[in-house]
Amino acid sequence: MELLHHFTTSTCLTISTDPIIRNFMRVNLPPIGFSHPYVLYGTLALAALHLARFRPELKEYYIAQAETRHATAASMATTILSDISSSSADRGPIFLFSTLTSYIAFASPKEPSHLISSTHAAMPNWLSLFRGIRTVIELQDIGTDFQSLSCLFQAGQEVKEIWDSQIVEHGALKELEHSIKTSTTKDEQTMLLLNEAIDGLKRAFSLFYGRELSSDKKASVAFIWMYRIPEGFLALLRQRDTEALCVLAFFCVLLNKLEHNWWIDGWAVHLMERIYAAIDDLHRLWIRWPIEELGWIPRPLMSSQVATPT
Repeated sequence: MELLHHFTTSTCLTISTDPIIRNFMRVNLPPIGFSHPYVLYGTLALAALHLARFRPELKEYYIAQAETRHATAASMATTILSDISSSSADRGPIFLFSTLTSYIAFASPKEPSHLISSTHAAMPNWLSLFRGIRTVIELQDIGTDFQSLSCLFQAGQEVKEIWDSQIVEHGALKELEHSIKTSTTKDEQTMLLLNEAIDGLKRAFSLFYGRELSSDKKASVAFIWMYRIPEGFLALLRQRDTEALCVLAFFCVLLNKLEHNWWIDGWAVHLMERIYAAIDDLHRLWIRWPIEELGWIPRPLMSSQVATPT
């Protein structure tokens, strides 16, 4: 009861500044959770992580609560996801659970910086989770039984229309693009994947810096980039491809602009640390612009953290 009360009185207010979305999270989400327990457990897990952040004396207790509830929810949802294409009744709730899981992945404890090494995965879990959301969204009739879900798409749809209308050049990204083109021997398909991710970032930076956008719409810009990057680019990140990691480093600048959200706070520098540890000295020069935008000062790396050229 404590976790549900906290979600409806506090956590729901931190997810969005839009009063309609806040009301949806406070009023509509819990009843959906009562009918679809995996949504309820996901909701409680996020509330537990919120409490863990602001009640440090009980941090470990609430983190354990979050992990237990989300594991239960994920087990339930996995069974449904295996047959989601033939069952429209669960598409709306599964979308909600996928969205909650993305927030949970952001809000979950980060790996301590002193444990980061060149052998650790640099790609964060939440980046691949957006592919799961995309899969659900692309199913037809996602909102047939849950018309109130439309409020969750409105800000993103407005940003998407601007996103698709133009692409504006960005000096630092153009320089990165040139470095990749002239300094590597990537095959044509890999170059297309890298360029597509860079083009998306150019659009994102144009919207962040070139327009007056609300906090929610800026978050939508970042989410659209994560949503739209091709699966092949994620595969490059999983393989610790150096050039793909350099592209991801520029995304840290957008994350930094969103760190007023408690669930994103700290991710920009943390992700940059992971990327920096995973690439060699030459490619660290390629990401000086995002490093300087963050105001981050790299710490001396131990020998086990030093990457070698690939």
